[in-house]
Amino acid sequence: MSAFSQQTDGCKCIQFEKLKDSLFSSHLPFLSVTEQEALTPPFQYISVKYIKQNAHSENIIDPVKQRTKDLPYDNFDAIYAIRQEEFDKKVSDIPIPLIVKTGQLNGTVAILYTTDSFLSNDYYLRISKDNGKTWKNYFTGLVANQHYFLKSNSGYPLWKDENHLQIEADITRMTQHHVYGASLNMPL
Repeated sequence: MSAFSQQTDGCKCIQFEKLKDSLFSSHLPFLSVTEQEALTPPFQYISVKYIKQNAHSENIIDPVKQRTKDLPYDNFDAIYAIRQEEFDKKVSDIPIPLIVKTGQLNGTVAILYTTDSFLSNDYYLRISKDNGKTWKNYFTGLVANQHYFLKSNSGYPLWKDENHLQIEADITRMTQHHVYGASLNMPL
């Protein structure tokens, strides 16, 4: 077995390329963006509508955090057991803690969920047009906590109409670099 492998390009779609670019750029030094750039959606198929009555992120209930909040942080065995127990609860083989939102419209079911990966938590959409008998997965092009935080506690339904889905999100881009304990204009 070799310790090296060749790099392959399994997918050459524009969303995948943008994902790789965003992951690569997240490891670079901070580059500030203008407020307009921060508010511009990264993909043409995403539109942004600003709402006045938004759901608050701090009100999202995470079943794993809820059950482990009173445990000592170093009680790894108990925390792992609770996490495993919660991840064993599934909808269409997706662990419930990873599901952001579900919706049904005219016999078509949609599940918006995130993956559970150390490297990157990607948002996917699973759709069934036969009430859950068969499913198709679609990569949204979005990565959890990279520009958007999708809210599971939104009061808006997942289906906007039979051709469009909607999800409430927080935009999470920094427009200013914060330096704590020192001034950027400090003379040397």
